[in-house]
Amino acid sequence: MTQRSKKKKVLIFGSFDFLHAGHFHFFEFAKSKGDSVIVVIARDNTIVKLKGSKPFHSEQDRKKMLEQIKYIDEVYLGDKKDVYKIIKKINPDMIVLGYDQSAFIDKLDAYIAENNLITKIIRAKAYKEKVYKSSKIKKYLNKFV
Repeated sequence: MTQRSKKKKVLIFGSFDFLHAGHFHFFEFAKSKGDSVIVVIARDNTIVKLKGSKPFHSEQDRKKMLEQIKYIDEVYLGDKKDVYKIIKKINPDMIVLGYDQSAFIDKLDAYIAENNLITKIIRAKAYKEKVYKSSKIKKYLNKFV
């Protein structure tokens, strides 16, 4: 009798407001690290707190867009009060951070340890970061809005 191997779950976080080639590179990289990629989308109010402005696309629209991407298996909206809470719920084998991701990572290791999770954290490499950076694209697009 053969033993079933556990499917590796990879978790990624982000706002994903303006999808671009850098995001698709990130999704593909995350998929190469496991069997299923689970995305947690930053809530609209969280984006306002972090970036000082509302996202262009609503959290529901961003969720719908991400659900159509072949590299992504599940999409969740983040918790409104505790951004780390979903990590315990999903119990991923790995968390892949974006090359420039800085929000909420300062307590990530401690949260994983406190909750006795066996979750590896890795950082993806940049993909043409001088061209495909969401803040630059948003700044450019704001000229037309």
